[in-house]
Amino acid sequence: MLEFDVGWSSSEAPEEGRILDQFNGTLSDLSGRNTLPLFSWTASSLDLFPRLPGFLSPPQGIPEPASIPAKPPIELLLLDTTLSFHLAVAIPAELMGRPVRLNLSFYDNLDDTPSEGWISGARLVPEPPPLAAAILCTAVLLFRRRRTPTPPSGSAPRPGGRAG
Repeated sequence: MLEFDVGWSSSEAPEEGRILDQFNGTLSDLSGRNTLPLFSWTASSLDLFPRLPGFLSPPQGIPEPASIPAKPPIELLLLDTTLSFHLAVAIPAELMGRPVRLNLSFYDNLDDTPSEGWISGARLVPEPPPLAAAILCTAVLLFRRRRTPTPPSGSAPRPGGRAG
């Protein structure tokens, strides 16, 4: 599982026919042949895990992002729109067990209106295979059922018939 926080801050306003600044992220193997689009963000939209011909799709469908408080670098706090999300996505089988690269690109339309994107806290979180998780859960349940409760110390009757 890949988890990270991603954010976008912009003073741009969407206008008909105007090309906006854009922030994109992908996860790929080192050759770039297997690529999972993660996000594409402009002042007018956020497209998570865009489905593009020839690219990978998230193996468990499109996960829902968790909105988080915007945590941009301090110089971005004055821009008109600032949003950030925590994303978690399962790694496609094509990228498992090999080195991967998190690619970030920013397109600036070179107007005078500022926009910036950021990513933080990117980490790969190991996941056990489903069979291993099922075996572990079964073992825990069996262990809990076989334990016999031991009375707390001092509650067993003393010789002479009185509990302590």
